[in-house]
Amino acid sequence: MRYRSRVPPRTLDCLAVVVGLFLAGCSTLPTAGPTASQIVSQQADDKQPPFDIVDIDNRVVDSVIFRRQAGFSVRFPAHGAPPEPAIGVGDSLVVTLWEAAGGGLFASATSDEIAPGSHSVTLPEQTVARDGAISVPFAGRVRVAGHLPTEVQHEIEQHLSGKAIDPQAIVAVSKSINN
Repeated sequence: MRYRSRVPPRTLDCLAVVVGLFLAGCSTLPTAGPTASQIVSQQADDKQPPFDIVDIDNRVVDSVIFRRQAGFSVRFPAHGAPPEPAIGVGDSLVVTLWEAAGGGLFASATSDEIAPGSHSVTLPEQTVARDGAISVPFAGRVRVAGHLPTEVQHEIEQHLSGKAIDPQAIVAVSKSINN
């Protein structure tokens, strides 16, 4: 007895063509990286950076595993902590001023008495103007753009010395659009 296939020959032909196209498509579809032949062809190309192709065996794996890893600071010794950001035009600052004793510029008088002790006042938030300055009462316009907050503090204290009682200032950048 002879076995006869129930699948028509035309269907088998179509199936063979589809499988052939599928297998051929695997070599032309994009991949996630270069193929081995592309890497080897670049090794001899003068325009590409030089590299060596290394066969990976147990000896290579052992040397990589036991190799001491250099830390970030060893690899980049010239670079330390990032610099403190300077104040720029458009940044918003909050300035708080202190006086060491009562009876000074920023003291609040209740009735006819002068309140004892140190006094502080926090100025409303200011945006650094286009001229790079802010306004501080009794100190006038203080140039702040391009300076660090600590430098601005000292500048304000110098402007207020002789007017306030042992003045001290703290400058905080509340919003920075430049950094």
